[in-house]
Amino acid sequence: MMAKRDGDPEDTRKGSLLADLGSAEREAKAARSAAEVAALAVAAAEGAEEAARATEDAAQAAMQAASHAKVAASRARSVAGHTAATAYTISATAQGGKARADREVVQAEQAESDARDRFHEAGGPARSKETD
Repeated sequence: MMAKRDGDPEDTRKGSLLADLGSAEREAKAARSAAEVAALAVAAAEGAEEAARATEDAAQAAMQAASHAKVAASRARSVAGHTAATAYTISATAQGGKARADREVVQAEQAESDARDRFHEAGGPARSKETD
């Protein structure tokens, strides 16, 4: 066998090939890592897209609920206005009825007093109001 010399072209070539292999292994490992990161990014983007759709759906539902609430509030305000007007009419009617009843009480008491006076003037026995 021959003794190897420093700087043997075969050794240099093998060293160069070994260095190339190491470099290729590192690049392949980095590429696999980049692919894994890209896959995670895709999954995150898909999750974000799904969340955005859910948010959009929720916003649409909230807008519809607000619209329904506005319609309901408008109807309630209208009903309250009608109720207030009706209550005012009932109150005015009741006040008028009470005033008429009060006048009728005064008239009835006056008629009773007049009848009592006529009865006593005609010679009827005296009776007090408390014994009636």
